[in-house]
Amino acid sequence: FFDESNSLFLLLLSALLKKAEMIRQGRRWLGFLRASLRSGASPVVVIAVSRADVCDRQQALPAIQEVVTELQLMFQSHVNIQSRFFLLDCRKSQSTEMVQLRDFL
Repeated sequence: FFDESNSLFLLLLSALLKKAEMIRQGRRWLGFLRASLRSGASPVVVIAVSRADVCDRQQALPAIQEVVTELQLMFQSHVNIQSRFFLLDCRKSQSTEMVQLRDFL
C-alpha cells in the first residue's frame, strides 16, 4: 500500500491534547502504518506537534518527549521514530521551528 522504502512519514499531533490522548492517537496512526508495511520495512517517522502558540512550552516539551519515547518503545521493531520532534506554531511558516523541520526533512 505504501512505498515505504523511500518514505518519511510525518505524524502530526496537537499540543492541546493530554499526553494520554497524544499517545492514543499516535498509536492508532502508527498501528495503521505498521499494518500497511511490507515485511522487513522500517520507515522513518518524524513527530510534529502543532499549537505551540497556545501551550506552555516549558510544560509541553517534557510531555511531548514522554509521548515520543512511549511510541518509540511501542513500535521500535516496526518503524524508526526519530527522537527529534518539533513543537510548531503552524501559522508562522518562517519560525525557527518550521525552518528546523524543513531542514531536518
